[in-house]
Amino acid sequence: MRGNWLWPGRLWCVLCLLACSILAPSRAFGISYFEGWSGHIGLGGTYLRIHQSTLDQPVRQYYLTAKGGLRYAFPDSIIEFSANAFGSIYHFRHIPSQKARADVLGYNIRGSLRFSHRPSGWFLRLTGGVYTLQTTVAGQIYGISNLVGPQGIVSIHQKWKKRSETLSFYVKYAPIASKLSQLNLLYSREAAAGMSVQISNWRHRPPAYLNIDYSSLNIRITGVPAVTVRSMSVGVSLGF
Repeated sequence: MRGNWLWPGRLWCVLCLLACSILAPSRAFGISYFEGWSGHIGLGGTYLRIHQSTLDQPVRQYYLTAKGGLRYAFPDSIIEFSANAFGSIYHFRHIPSQKARADVLGYNIRGSLRFSHRPSGWFLRLTGGVYTLQTTVAGQIYGISNLVGPQGIVSIHQKWKKRSETLSFYVKYAPIASKLSQLNLLYSREAAAGMSVQISNWRHRPPAYLNIDYSSLNIRITGVPAVTVRSMSVGVSLGF
């Protein structure tokens, strides 16, 4: 199927670029009004597999994803708050081609607390928040719509001071449903894991990130077709 540019992802890119145009100059000229604020914007490739009980076969997609976020950190980054979003912006391939494609969009708001900072550079971070996820499909013949729920993330980080690099691993668990009364810790949930590498202060340029993520989403709600979504993504982003 011929690729198409998708307006939700483009809108998010514009918002992140606007934030970048405000924060980046403030850092360059030492304006303290935005002290503690930072952000990132990036692109990635994603493989998505959706299987629904009403479909005769799974739908598989390969697409380009835009992602970005803003973060506020207190001194020493012990406590942090962030808002992030991601969305599909361009489809490369879609199987089977006769099925309508699924456009993906998600948002989250998080707060985190850092523990166990050791001289070796290892530290632990516990994160909690809420997020929403949806797919837009022509005719709504399959997919998920307006899912929301809490999320918990445990991550470990290794920072090398001399090389200004940070290696991170995380696991995430999130019960999710279309209504709070439908939340179920075991049957309707997303489990995810991934790793990232952050390279900072390389030739006085903004930090760069490489991310690899895997997600498994199961939706089992009474009266709603069962849905299973698997995704794998690789992305790069720049901080500001």
